[in-house]
Amino acid sequence: MNCADRLSDCSNRCSTLARRFVCQTEFSESHDERHSDGVEVDEEEPLDAPSLERLREAVVSVPEKTLREIVLDLIEDMPSVGHALFKELVTVQHGELVQRWEICRKCGDDFDVSATQVEGSCQFHPGVLEVREEEFVDWDEDCHGPMDTPENRRDYPENFSWTCCDGSGLSEGCVSSTHTASGPARKRKRI
Repeated sequence: MNCADRLSDCSNRCSTLARRFVCQTEFSESHDERHSDGVEVDEEEPLDAPSLERLREAVVSVPEKTLREIVLDLIEDMPSVGHALFKELVTVQHGELVQRWEICRKCGDDFDVSATQVEGSCQFHPGVLEVREEEFVDWDEDCHGPMDTPENRRDYPENFSWTCCDGSGLSEGCVSSTHTASGPARKRKRI
């Protein structure tokens, strides 16, 4: 689940965020500059179905940088939004506040660190993806360029194989495990 999907899901569960997202007179000056079209919404009433659908489409399609800026403005300007997002995005582990969603360093999927980790929830290949040159029939690197490129891995995964199991680039992970958070430990706030 990517950032936009999580925020869209959060907006579905947080009716306060959905009601106030479209228009809020208390927005910061920077938001007023971005959102000056004069749309009026009764903040005490839930959005009607067409407006809610349009909002969901906007959340999914807006560039991530813009979405992050809007969310950060809402957090600053509207304590209820800050509290709702805090519940969705932060959790307590071992007496410390940590971000709730991490990216698994083994499979690359997002996962909820507060959820019980189930064996087999993470499927990955411990090997390296290599080119199967014989699968690139009539491929001339002088004409078509190199075989081993990110684009070719994406467009022709069947022409690659994993060193760990000889499975094609389309095969599911050959090792089952639990998710493991990636990256160096972040500074965490003790509670």
